[in-house]
Amino acid sequence: NNDVGKNIPDCFVSKIAYNVDRTRKTISVNISDVQNTDCYVRLCHQRFVCEDVGPVTLIQGKDLIKSASLQYTQLLPCLCIEVWPAILDARRMQLCPFKNDTKFLWDNIVYQAATQTLTWEAACPVHVTVSLCQLMKINDQCVDLEGTVNIATEKVKYSRVDTHPSLCIKFATEHNVWVKCPFSHGHFQAWKMQLAVMGQQIEVSFTSHFEAEFSVLVCNRTNLHSCNSTGSPKALSLGGLSLPSVNISGKPCGSNTCIKGWRTDVDYSVSSYICDLPCDSSTGTEEYYEYSLSILSLIAFLAIFLIILALLGHKLLSVNSRKTHEDKSVLHMITHR
Repeated sequence: NNDVGKNIPDCFVSKIAYNVDRTRKTISVNISDVQNTDCYVRLCHQRFVCEDVGPVTLIQGKDLIKSASLQYTQLLPCLCIEVWPAILDARRMQLCPFKNDTKFLWDNIVYQAATQTLTWEAACPVHVTVSLCQLMKINDQCVDLEGTVNIATEKVKYSRVDTHPSLCIKFATEHNVWVKCPFSHGHFQAWKMQLAVMGQQIEVSFTSHFEAEFSVLVCNRTNLHSCNSTGSPKALSLGGLSLPSVNISGKPCGSNTCIKGWRTDVDYSVSSYICDLPCDSSTGTEEYYEYSLSILSLIAFLAIFLIILALLGHKLLSVNSRKTHEDKSVLHMITHR
């Protein structure tokens, strides 16, 4: 033991300095007071042990400038710089300066269409609460789906997941909350719920680009994110682009009365609400009259377009009339001569 101790400096490196080039994704490491000893430097991910994430670089003790440039892929909380002398079983000095760089921890989300499985796996061990949530259009809050909260360190998996664009994953640590919506980038088509008031009953239908099964019920809204059911759900299924429907008798209406619809052929689904049902209207809309607003916007656009066409037509007629008048004047002058 004494022989080993003589060959392992108690304080091998008195100072490690580093500089990060985020454009080139490199970390420049400078060391000092190495007593003219060759040493190694590397980047590693700190787990149970610090695992290599790149090549080990040798810095020779005879070099005047003792530095190394190390390439990295992502700045992660567990990314560390290790330096140790080039001798057997040497003590290592470790610096982990990126513990607050958690931005990229939440990006590794994978969806397997064949199994409808949504998986998140952390590049570094992290204590985080993970849940599925529904992103609300009114206030951009993401409301947790019941039964989806998990306390995790490395990996979370959800099976049979609805691929609706408003279905997201929420990550919460003691410092912050992050929301990632993997189906919101146009690769997945949203199903939609529609309704029409027909006499004393409401007809509810769905549009979808894939086969799916749904349930519908009437509920009373208690707040922005809660709706208490007032009856039994009614089920329906559809193939791609078909429009089956269910009828709800009694014509429910009122400011706090809603129609709620959700998928039942998956384990985790968002819910669609049509609320503020007017007692004298013939149509209903999804998410607080989003459909009606779209129709009104289309009508307004067509009206503006027709007005522009009319103005252009009037302008062209005025120009043609003026040109004809000028041509007649020129002809009259020629005839008079």
